[in-house]
This record gives sequence, structure tokens and C-alpha cells, in this order.
Amino acid sequence: MDFSNLISTELIQIGLGLISALIGYAVHTGTAYLRAKTKNENTKAVLGIVDSIVTSAVKKTEQRFRKQMERSVPNRKLTAKEKFSLMNNAVDVAKDNLTKSTKKHLSKAVPDIQQYIICKVEEAVLDMKASKQGSQNKDHRSVMENFGLGK
Repeated sequence: MDFSNLISTELIQIGLGLISALIGYAVHTGTAYLRAKTKNENTKAVLGIVDSIVTSAVKKTEQRFRKQMERSVPNRKLTAKEKFSLMNNAVDVAKDNLTKSTKKHLSKAVPDIQQYIICKVEEAVLDMKASKQGSQNKDHRSVMENFGLGK
């Protein structure tokens, strides 16, 4: 073998080594990206499920207590104790409707599940207030409008 063939062979081996290293790096980076994306998508899905559960819990709480309020004393405002009780009821209903799997995934996404659900209940109440504002007669106030959350 002459010197130029030896150099060509060595350069080919170095080139193949570099190409292998680059391919390995690309696979590693791609895998890391896909893991992060999958984790983010799973987290987003779990948070969406929790949002739906909380919204449903707030609606159920409102419907149940509105009927009770209308039967007892129509058009009265809730006391602070009643507002607190309604919020706790909505939180409890939401937590009861979370599956073990959802709780497990949620605990990885948020530091305090209880506080997160409380915040989501407050957000759902405010969303309900905003959507009902102007569409209801002031004489027929919703129980959730008296919830007093976010004020």
C-alpha cells in the first residue's frame, strides 16, 4: 500500500467514525425531544381532564344548591360560611371524580393537588359568572354568582 492509499483509508475511517458519532448524537437528541414532547402532551392532557372534571363539579354544585336556595329563600345572598361550604363541596366533588391515574399524573405536574383544584374551582366560577353576566335577570341570581370567589 502506498502512502496516499493509507491516508485515504484513514480518512474514510475517521469520516465513518464522525458520521457514526453524529448519527448517535442526532438519535439521542431526537429521543430526548420526543420524551419531553410526550411528557408535555401527557401533562397537557391530564390538565385538560382536570379542567373538565372541575367545571362539571362546579356546575353540579351550582345546580344542586340553586334549587335548595330557590325553595328556601329566593333572592338572598349567601353568607361567608355558605360560600366556603359551596367551594369545599365543589372541590370535594372534583377530587372524588379524579381517577388514581389522573391523580398520579397530576401530582407530577403540580406541587399541591388540593390548591390546584381550589384555583381551578375559582377559575370555573369566574368563567360561569362572566358567561352569565347580562344573560340572567338580576332578580334570579345564581348561587355561584354569590360564591364570592376571586373577589
